[in-house]
Amino acid sequence: MGSFPECAKSSLTAIIPLLPAWLESAIEESKREDDRDEGWTVQLLNREARTTLWNMCRIFHASDDGIPGQACRLLERYISAQSRHYSSLNIGALEWQLIKMRMSAQMPRAFATCIQLASKMNNRKRYCDTKMIHRYLQSYDAELSIKAITDFEFTVYKELEFRIPLWTSVQLAEALALMIGMPHSLLRNIALLVNYAEYKRVELDELVRNAVVGLTHCVNSHAHPMTLRTLHLAAACVCAITKDKHSDCYKGPNPLGKLAQMVQVSMCYLHCVSNIIFQHVLLDYPCTCSKQAKKRSLETDTNQSPTKEKQAKLQ
Repeated sequence: MGSFPECAKSSLTAIIPLLPAWLESAIEESKREDDRDEGWTVQLLNREARTTLWNMCRIFHASDDGIPGQACRLLERYISAQSRHYSSLNIGALEWQLIKMRMSAQMPRAFATCIQLASKMNNRKRYCDTKMIHRYLQSYDAELSIKAITDFEFTVYKELEFRIPLWTSVQLAEALALMIGMPHSLLRNIALLVNYAEYKRVELDELVRNAVVGLTHCVNSHAHPMTLRTLHLAAACVCAITKDKHSDCYKGPNPLGKLAQMVQVSMCYLHCVSNIIFQHVLLDYPCTCSKQAKKRSLETDTNQSPTKEKQAKLQ
């Protein structure tokens, strides 16, 4: 499914009655996102790796609909699954070093494959095809065949247990905005904000972890997620964009309470996360309807094409 702004307004109106059922499945998916397997946690990609992935998405024409953020999560899960598998084996230090070298050499292919899987799931009309990926990856391995790429795609998909989220964070935020009655004119701004929040997710996750410790005074504080889940990030972005006093786009009531109830977190938790996003994302990357908003693109932070040297440092 594509991004909501691509639909006609009549289509948007038709979708709204279906959103409550959609939200139920989104909440269940959110709970699975924080699952632990034998105490193993999924590590977020660092800023350098995210910069590389965002650049590759632009090369593959897959920057819309929240595909970069979705591809990040797929890649994080794939790396985690690989690490967990090899860590369970009784292998020596030398063999472990060889495995790490092989995994590092496969990173360009893994990046491209996760972008392709995310793109296929969420943007059927314009997903990057295997031939495009093949041309790009030949700069890393001239002997790489198209069959090797398709075989590797299946390997990654299998490692992910054939499970890819149905919705990107951008689509989650757009749907939540529609459910609380926000104007269609804000959807594009919300999409930009969520995309940049995904790019800065490592920093945001750390800030949320530190802030949650101070929420012990809240009712049901024990239920606050320690990590920043995708559904909560989306809801917090919708809240944050209404905080801009210079915005000419939104004049409705504060959506905090309604959104907190919808995504099943406390108001104080969602308020905390939305404040963090407002301070560390929205003010850094103004994307509202504000006449005073600076015209600035994420490309200023990711204006370098991925290089082999960068890829070598990812592991």
